[in-house]
Amino acid sequence: MTSLVTPFPAYRSSTLGGTAHGGWHAYAAQGERGVNERTFGPGGQENPVRAWTMVRVVFVCWGNICRSPMAERVARHHLEQAGIDGVELSSAATSREELGEPIDPRAARTLRQAGYDADGHVAHQITPSELDAADLVVGMEAIHLERMRRIAGRPLTNAVLFSTFDPQADEGDGVPDPWYGGQSGFDDVLDTLLRGMPAFAQRCRELLDGRVHLAGERGPSRSSDAGLGV
Repeated sequence: MTSLVTPFPAYRSSTLGGTAHGGWHAYAAQGERGVNERTFGPGGQENPVRAWTMVRVVFVCWGNICRSPMAERVARHHLEQAGIDGVELSSAATSREELGEPIDPRAARTLRQAGYDADGHVAHQITPSELDAADLVVGMEAIHLERMRRIAGRPLTNAVLFSTFDPQADEGDGVPDPWYGGQSGFDDVLDTLLRGMPAFAQRCRELLDGRVHLAGERGPSRSSDAGLGV
């Protein structure tokens, strides 16, 4: 996991790409309206090309303590294994019920037993600015997409269900909430996430290819920042 140059516990994200020393780093600062993200290089200079080509993905569930942080950690690992650079991953809740809580111990146990990182998570509710900044928002159930539309105050063209990537899922299927059951439910969530990772990784490749092409055509411009959510 590439560390953020300034840690803000209310918003934990994973930036794939760059190096720990001397490379480009991303940080997310929690502002009055939510998260403001910029990308900086050595000496603190803003790197507009990196900001243009970075793809941001947010996984969303109800409380941000089970399914969405599991998806974030699994996706980070699999994108790294696939050599896919330049994707910033985070997770968030649609409710305020678990604000400030760590990942559910059962979710952490499932992740660690499978070799994934489960540390350093702090639950937070998604904000309108996060939705604006994201290239892809992945909800676990249809109710999460509906609640995000209410939070954003507009239709969301960048939001999909995780089942979109699961070859065994039917259209409209959700990832069942394991919170009410035992450990096996969290293991089932992991199985579902693993099934969807190949198609999810391919979608990230497509988004990156499109972003790099757009940056090459138009070039970085501060006047265009609002349209890119940076």
